[in-house]
Amino acid sequence: MVASTLNNTRMMIAVIGAAVTALGLYFATQLHELIVLGVAVLVFGILHVIIPRAQEDSEVFVAPGVTRADLKAADAKGKEQIARLEVSVRQIPKADPAQHVLRSIEDIFRDIYANLDKDPGDIPRARAFLDFHSADAVSLIEGYAQLASSRLPDDKKLEQVEMARKRFASIEKAFRAQYNAMLANDVSALEQAGRNLESSLRLEHGLETMTLQPAEAEKS
Repeated sequence: MVASTLNNTRMMIAVIGAAVTALGLYFATQLHELIVLGVAVLVFGILHVIIPRAQEDSEVFVAPGVTRADLKAADAKGKEQIARLEVSVRQIPKADPAQHVLRSIEDIFRDIYANLDKDPGDIPRARAFLDFHSADAVSLIEGYAQLASSRLPDDKKLEQVEMARKRFASIEKAFRAQYNAMLANDVSALEQAGRNLESSLRLEHGLETMTLQPAEAEKS
């Protein structure tokens, strides 16, 4: 956005410079219109070359294969997901058995995104986390928070909540392993952590859709 604005300003300055030069030359010398037009085009071209073009975020590399746009996108995603986690964890009763491990997962999210901001070169290696694992985990925790903080309507959902509590520990462990592998730039460890996350999150499949229906919410 900033680069586009600067480039528009650059173009406007070149146009105004060419127009002022052409008008001044025409009224001062009474040269033929075609000569004046040619000079105006020349001035525009010179100004267009002299005034540097601002680079778009997608053109600026902050690490091999990583642009400033990639970094900004990761930062925005981190802020959005951490904010959602904060809301969900606060929503869960303090006495809930999963409270501690979910706070730990929230802390790991902060650590991972802080590391990506500090070391953008890790962004390609964290692509699965950015594109899939983080979103899945946040959705799971949001689903759990809604159930854990409301009246549980049936035994099936109680069973699903208990299952989730047991699996959060393995999810936390896999995220922690991913963070440590990123710090160490250990590709094989990162791949293994990713496989562990996929396994844990797949076992939790469906929790993110376990939300109370409006009628159930009114009864709670």
